[in-house]
This record gives sequence, structure tokens and C-alpha cells, in this order.
Amino acid sequence: VQWHPEATAVTDEAQQRLFDALVAACERMGDEA
Repeated sequence: VQWHPEATAVTDEAQQRLFDALVAACERMGDEA
């Protein structure tokens, strides 16, 4: 599955929220490493 939220996040609030959640999860995973 490919997902490119950077293409639509600026104009699609739902995509932006998903992208923000993904970034936050990655940041949390980095803190645990």
C-alpha cells in the first residue's frame, strides 16, 4: 500500500490528521529505541 499524504494534506484535514498521527507515532518509537 502506498500513501502520499504530502500531496493532499494541505487541502484535506482528514489526511493531515492521519499524517500528524503517523509522525507522532514515529517520534514515540524513536524515543523508545
